[in-house]
Amino acid sequence: DATDLGSDGQCAECPKGSFCSTGVVASSECSPGTFSSAEGASSCDKCVAGSFQELDGATACVDCTPGSYCAEGASAALPCPAGRHQNASLTVMSSADECVVCPEGTYCSVGSANASLCAPGTFNAAEEQPSCESCTEGEYQAAEGATACVACAAGYWCAPGASAPLPCPAGSFSNATTLGAASECTECTIGSSCSTASMTATKCAPGTYTNSTGESVCTS
Repeated sequence: DATDLGSDGQCAECPKGSFCSTGVVASSECSPGTFSSAEGASSCDKCVAGSFQELDGATACVDCTPGSYCAEGASAALPCPAGRHQNASLTVMSSADECVVCPEGTYCSVGSANASLCAPGTFNAAEEQPSCESCTEGEYQAAEGATACVACAAGYWCAPGASAPLPCPAGSFSNATTLGAASECTECTIGSSCSTASMTATKCAPGTYTNSTGESVCTS
């Protein structure tokens, strides 16, 4: 930036993280997505695929974050879209097309490094899903990574999102497989008893009786 130079040896060398084209009076910082690791650069280098730099005046780029991809000259790591996850077989990911589709029974939110198994009580019947679906009323799923739910057994009830069937309480019964609440179990009638998880009411044996509904045992 001086006006009294007598030779090019008196020109100041451009610092790291910047560049100087011919005849400039000041250095210019490297823009995001580029860097200069040495002094005296006439231009900045682009970040290679698989790395990025979001700052001005950088002397190096940084590795792409897990669950993201970085094209050449990237100024930011871009996350894998919902329903996809990072490709562990690739050391460099430069486009969204290289992100792996999440299989059935799993889900992938935006920027996932790996596919996550659907939790008990949920499922995914299709691939490339951002979240899992809850089992509907009258169904359950005890396992992780399920692709479907299981119908509730007779004598049991299953609320939405159930991970296990729950028994009809003592004094009630049900032979249906679609119950979604304990209140849907049928109350045991007079002259019969119902133990926990009963599918039918059991008539009192000779010498025993019940004189009210909802009894779990008969009285001698």
